[in-house]
Amino acid sequence: MAREQQKDLAEKFVEAQGKWDTSAIEATLASDAKHDLLPASLGVGQKDNAGKLEVTKKMASAHGEKPVNIKILQNIQDVDKRKAALFIEKEYDFGAVQSFLVLNFNEANDKITHTVEFVNAEAQKKLMAKMQ
Repeated sequence: MAREQQKDLAEKFVEAQGKWDTSAIEATLASDAKHDLLPASLGVGQKDNAGKLEVTKKMASAHGEKPVNIKILQNIQDVDKRKAALFIEKEYDFGAVQSFLVLNFNEANDKITHTVEFVNAEAQKKLMAKMQ
């Protein structure tokens, strides 16, 4: 049961990100969730939900509100530790970009408490430039 809950929640989170759907993203998150974007060389500090949603809105605007297809290439779960590691691929206008997403879940497995995304730094710099 917990495995399916975590898998479903992870899929909802990823799908909502691809659609820039801040309401759906927020629905998957614990109220005190934290969000990290790595590598640290990007200079992006940890964000709370408001910060995560603000960045999502800016990204959507930079892409003309056009959805981004995100594929989950692999989902590795540790149900007991309430964590999932997802290898994902995002289809941007300049090409496909792969990243690694780690999600932590609350005890009930119905909310995400922490997201950590390890991204391709060069691709992320292109995206950040589009947002400005």
